[in-house]
Amino acid sequence: MTIAIFLDTNIIMSDYKMSGREFTNLFKASKEYRENEVFKLFITKMNSHEIFKNYEAELNKAYRYIKSYQLIANKLFDDKYLSIDKKKWKESHLKNFRSRLLDNFDVYEPSSNDVYNRAVNRLYLKQRPFRDNKEEFKDAIIWETIYDYAINHPDEKIYFISKNKKEFTSQDGNDKYRLHPDFDDLHGRIKYFITLTDLLTEMNYLKIYHFEFREQEEILSVILRYLEDYRDFDWSISSAMFDFFENRIIDSYYFQGWVTSYYIYRINGLKLDENKNVLEQEENFIIPIFFFAEIAYGIEEKNPVHERGEENENIQSQLMTSEEFIFRCKVVFNAKNNKVEEIIDAELLNPSFK
Repeated sequence: MTIAIFLDTNIIMSDYKMSGREFTNLFKASKEYRENEVFKLFITKMNSHEIFKNYEAELNKAYRYIKSYQLIANKLFDDKYLSIDKKKWKESHLKNFRSRLLDNFDVYEPSSNDVYNRAVNRLYLKQRPFRDNKEEFKDAIIWETIYDYAINHPDEKIYFISKNKKEFTSQDGNDKYRLHPDFDDLHGRIKYFITLTDLLTEMNYLKIYHFEFREQEEILSVILRYLEDYRDFDWSISSAMFDFFENRIIDSYYFQGWVTSYYIYRINGLKLDENKNVLEQEENFIIPIFFFAEIAYGIEEKNPVHERGEENENIQSQLMTSEEFIFRCKVVFNAKNNKVEEIIDAELLNPSFK
């Protein structure tokens, strides 16, 4: 599962330096998950316009304070560092801020003019974010741009973070804020949060309870240890071996016989069954895998003059031999406790075995 996170202008404005705890944790998560291409950070084109405009206004405000300080300080002492070229000062800070913002966020532009047409229709239909006598289009364009992204990326989950809860939300029976019914959340695929803290709480949940956000190699190593430790005791594995070997007649050029005394000698490895999906059920993942095991077994040769079950039916038992077999199964993995609960639906696959 890939998620795309869109931050509204007010979230950036709350910490222009993007250096507080919430942004630090957000960028840490982004770095961790982007390695697997499951985590994207966005602002819309409209947001980028708003953010840079507001940042420049804040710089102008800060410069007025600096000038006030200079007027007072010049009456008290001479200091060459008090002289500031406003144009160069602003350009430098704007450049640094732009670079910092665009290093962390991609800017998504609408794919067509339909975005703007839908925003206008919202005004005519008196749909959110147009409430009371509001006629400003920026919030409508921001929403329709996010919706445009969601339509064009149907396999992704979208998170929209904005403090403008009056424009975008309604409260449910538990006093939780949800997207207002005027906004199509695409059957829950677009999710709204008011703060980055709420988003990070969701991310921690995903990290525990959603397979795509876990370190898969770590999970597979836990499963491998389980197979190595419990290969002789797991009921599903034992049943798969029983179904495969019992009553199986072995035919060769030299003899005919039955398999006896079979057991797993060694686990050689495992891999995900990529043709099947990992299921998520409450605290558990149901993980489809293949694992490879070397099975040792003996063969009792058939006495050609006796039927199986009769006295003296076997001439002799051959020496034990071993061969690598493939198991297909599902692993019930407890996501919270990071352990294997059980193996289910185990099946032994060796079509070449005669």
